[in-house]
Amino acid sequence: MASGGLLTLLVFQPLNLLTKEPIGEIYPASLVTNVNRLVEVGGEASEQSADQIEEHRIEIVEMIIKR
Repeated sequence: MASGGLLTLLVFQPLNLLTKEPIGEIYPASLVTNVNRLVEVGGEASEQSADQIEEHRIEIVEMIIKR
């Protein structure tokens, strides 16, 4: 996320349940809207790839056979 030219990095740091102290590991976190958009874009890319493979399937098979 950019705000005024600055990048905001979201992170999650788990705590020890007994001591409430940080465990030491820090994990990246994302907003649900960002994850949903990435899934959407990935799906669109998969569809495009599938369409391209279908369009060129004969050429692909011929390339495999020639090896």
